[in-house]
Amino acid sequence: MRFPTEDVLACILERAQDPIRGLSLPELDAEEAWVLTEFLDEVQEAIWMDHGDEISDFLDSREHLDCYHASEDVGEKTAASPAPVDIDF
Repeated sequence: MRFPTEDVLACILERAQDPIRGLSLPELDAEEAWVLTEFLDEVQEAIWMDHGDEISDFLDSREHLDCYHASEDVGEKTAASPAPVDIDF
């Protein structure tokens, strides 16, 4: 999934109890996309700081699946954790 923005928005709106109809993003150039992601990162961080415990409780109370996983974009597989190494002290 190379350009998942529209699919992710559709998934989020589908899961919302009262979705906002017609929510979409305009075409963005690289700088506009970066500015938007910086803005969204800051807002998301602030929301988590204010409501993180409540959000975690909400997510724990329902079977929640992410709409999109970054690894789907490039066919990455999650790397297995390396076996622990015994160190003699």
